[in-house]
Amino acid sequence: MVGNENKFAYERLKNDYNFNSYPTVFFDGGYKVDLNATKNSYENSIIECMVRNKTSLPVGVNATWIECPCQQGLFIEMAIKNNYNKTYNGILRVYTTEVNSRWHDYYALQYHFGFLEFAFVRNISILPKDEVIIPIT
Repeated sequence: MVGNENKFAYERLKNDYNFNSYPTVFFDGGYKVDLNATKNSYENSIIECMVRNKTSLPVGVNATWIECPCQQGLFIEMAIKNNYNKTYNGILRVYTTEVNSRWHDYYALQYHFGFLEFAFVRNISILPKDEVIIPIT
């Protein structure tokens, strides 16, 4: 999240995370916060989150850019299956990012997958063994 360049990213950092300084990397929605900016530290954080998140809630995402005279933007379709034996309740946040960001870091290196804003934020509830399809335009 390039908070110094993007107001949506700054608000997310300020309101939803205990952001303190650069570089700060948030893994798994802030479950793990890493201030140590080393490859080894990041790898350990990713592994810790993967072990924690063995889930039976697979999510499929398909995004298509639409550009025609009457409309321009993204069409996103999410398919979420609840393989648990109980109802899943949670918040679904879908980020819009840039693969190659328009922003550069202190060393003039281009950011990748820079957060632009949310495409979707909503509470969701999925019954056991059910699948939901969520279209977002």
